[in-house]
Amino acid sequence: MFKDTAVTRNRIAIMIEKFKDVDAHAVLIETELTQVIGDANFLKESKKETYKMFVLFQNQTDGLFQRDRQSNFEKLILDFESDLSNLDLKISKALNEQFASVRSSIDKFKMLEKFKSIYKVLKDESADNFNEVLEDYTKIELHNYTMIFENHKNNPPVSDTIPYYARKIIWAKQLYNRGYAPFAYLAKNQEKLDLEKTQKNNIIESFKRFRKLF
Repeated sequence: MFKDTAVTRNRIAIMIEKFKDVDAHAVLIETELTQVIGDANFLKESKKETYKMFVLFQNQTDGLFQRDRQSNFEKLILDFESDLSNLDLKISKALNEQFASVRSSIDKFKMLEKFKSIYKVLKDESADNFNEVLEDYTKIELHNYTMIFENHKNNPPVSDTIPYYARKIIWAKQLYNRGYAPFAYLAKNQEKLDLEKTQKNNIIESFKRFRKLF
């Protein structure tokens, strides 16, 4: 009897952890994912998949705690883990597609901030693209803005109905703001983002070079 109780207790503990995972995914879909993914069909299908994971256990109710059906219980857990892993892959793919559609660094930084709590549920730290976006900002985006400035500073692409010097000021200010917005975001959130000293120095030096143009 004691052994049977131990088996039951052990399986209940495992099931509770699995149900916590399902509940975390269900909450994730209802909250964070709804805010960043606009595909209603994807969200609907994801909800159905979380429900199916509960059904896996429901269909095995009669044998869940029978001591002589250990192999059946182990297979049930493996099936559950497989379904959960497949759902995580689908969510990660949807997030990557959403992320790829964003162009500017400032929007990417803000999106990554929203993704943080999602990746914790998915237990996928490898999906953090922060360093990649940071490098794009300091090495590519600021460089591109610099080239735009150098190529158009004498003839800014602004309506010629505006006086010449006013055009130059308006255009230069707009371009500067585009380069400054990510820098301001990083400066404001540096503690939350846990920026390393070398990263901070790199950001500051890159922005200083850009700022000298103005």
